[in-house]
Amino acid sequence: MLFLTEVTDMTTTKTILTVAGITLGAVLGAGCEEGPVEGPAAPDAEASEAAIEGRPAEAAEAAPEVRPGEASVLELERILRRIERGTPRPSDLDELARLVAEASLPAASLDQASLGLSKAREAAGDVEGAVEAVEELLKRHGGEPSFEAHETAVRRLRRLLVGSEEAPPTFARNMETMAPVAKVLARLFPEDDRGVSLVDVVSVGRPPTQTDPHGIFNVGRAKRELAEEACAVCETTIKAQRTHGRIDSWAELPLAAGELRADMPNPDRSLVVVYFDLVENRVPARYDAYLAVPSEETVARLERGEAFVAARVRPGKKPLLLLASPRAGQLDAVEQAFAAMTELPTTPSRVEVSRKLLPQEIQGVVRGGFRHFRVCYEALLANDPKAAGKVTAKFRIDGEGVPTEIGTDSTFDDRTLGTCIAEQFAALRFPASGEATTVTYPIAFSP
Repeated sequence: MLFLTEVTDMTTTKTILTVAGITLGAVLGAGCEEGPVEGPAAPDAEASEAAIEGRPAEAAEAAPEVRPGEASVLELERILRRIERGTPRPSDLDELARLVAEASLPAASLDQASLGLSKAREAAGDVEGAVEAVEELLKRHGGEPSFEAHETAVRRLRRLLVGSEEAPPTFARNMETMAPVAKVLARLFPEDDRGVSLVDVVSVGRPPTQTDPHGIFNVGRAKRELAEEACAVCETTIKAQRTHGRIDSWAELPLAAGELRADMPNPDRSLVVVYFDLVENRVPARYDAYLAVPSEETVARLERGEAFVAARVRPGKKPLLLLASPRAGQLDAVEQAFAAMTELPTTPSRVEVSRKLLPQEIQGVVRGGFRHFRVCYEALLANDPKAAGKVTAKFRIDGEGVPTEIGTDSTFDDRTLGTCIAEQFAALRFPASGEATTVTYPIAFSP
């Protein structure tokens, strides 16, 4: 999760900004021994544990005395090893729950205890409890851009809820301006007793490029323009501090919902903007509290081919915004439509989007296959180290996103390169658009 902070001090005369067929082309180059825990333990059990760990029983009896704070860490390590081996004791689940509840372990060990508790609950058939253990772990780290167990926790939460640890690929978009809707949003962030507007925004599911390509959240500039419209001859000072937290995936929502520093975005205090599509950013119904329109209704609309923007007003809190489209590549069009709005749509406002595959959608998939194209080219270089040229792939993408009718034209004498490239294109899968698309894609190779 990335946090960007801007501090803007603006007057009518001075601004200071501090910022903490489709034909496509590409160029491609080649290219520990432990002591016993404190407290009573049956000698037989301790000897058995030592034997399992590959050390003699007497080593356990002769191990040096540990300090009180270390005993729980040692016991945790033993419990986690038993869980990994698939030989947990009946008391291990309760012991993990106790260690997590007491929260007296070092931070990294506490995270491992939570992950172990999740695994133990899942093994016992308590999937809901397994999910809650991971969510509580993420909440403990609210506002932290990174921590040791971050990736493991997010991947586990994803697997428990949607069956796959892997996040779908994303696509990039770029632009910068101030949108008309920024003036609408500016009114949601009044000045505090210091005369500063604290603008907290949390975006969920937005591709990792520029945080605000259409200027939707350029609230500082919007406030200045509003002040100038109210009094063109007045000397007005506008101070706005913006913190924009970008969450790449819904699986990090529990992390954003944790306890945060006063100057960090919080879902109860922030403007929460969720980007939703049927593949990359399909938010489970479990997190409907963050959605302006429930997940079930959103999915039904998208499956009918609709794209829309919606806002849900929350008394005493900032609104929830939902930008939804059937495919992630169409979200930019939805965002542009929202940027042009002059009021928040409290009921879903439909946005017309093209069903055809967009150039950036095709390019994103093809670029993801470059490493396979390199393998083809490097096989040629093994025989001809100076080989350079271009292969042009021509193909159709059917409505399900499958390449068909693949052919290649090549400036290389070696025909095997074109054949290899065609085979790699056949393995690619594009977003399903429901319509066929004809593509010509040249790729230049040089050592």
